[in-house]
Amino acid sequence: MTRRRRAPAHAGDVRALAFDPGYAQLGWAAVDVCTACPGVDPLALGLVVTRPDREPGWVETSGTKGETARASERRRVEELATQVHLLVDRFAPRVLLAEGYSPVRDSAVTGRMAMTWTVLFAEALHRGIPFVDVSPMGLKLALCGAKTATKHDVAEALYQRHHVGDLRALLDAGGVQWGKREHPFDALAAAHVLAGEVRASLGL
Repeated sequence: MTRRRRAPAHAGDVRALAFDPGYAQLGWAAVDVCTACPGVDPLALGLVVTRPDREPGWVETSGTKGETARASERRRVEELATQVHLLVDRFAPRVLLAEGYSPVRDSAVTGRMAMTWTVLFAEALHRGIPFVDVSPMGLKLALCGAKTATKHDVAEALYQRHHVGDLRALLDAGGVQWGKREHPFDALAAAHVLAGEVRASLGL
């Protein structure tokens, strides 16, 4: 069955799809960026989860470790790429948004984040639509007024802009438990912070 694409609620509004890039958990938020006001209207919130190939009772030996890890990573990246592609098909955004990532000391973690980032950038390139990002510190500063803001602070800033019950309903509709709201909320926060750049990049 073909899913009908929902048109923007108000003429001139811009559909955007925002992400909190993560290899194991990729948060996303579909929003309409208001062209006549500074806000955004969240349409849907969700979370893409990937897991390593480890069945119950599975034991990894030194001879299979590298091969198993590489195969698992390829599958997980493919899952992310497929789900991102389906989300873009579903919401037909005019721009992709994301919270950036900062390299960490663990090279494996940095590498996985880079792969996730590449999935998003490649999708935007394939679709011929802009891809705009904001650094984690930049997001916190713009949304909460402090680079050292916590996840709790980010959530509180969103509660000032949206009714908690509405956000909970969007999470429920997306199959996301309230306790797993961090990544979808970060994606929604990125949409708020980048709304001005969306308008500018599209000449609105």
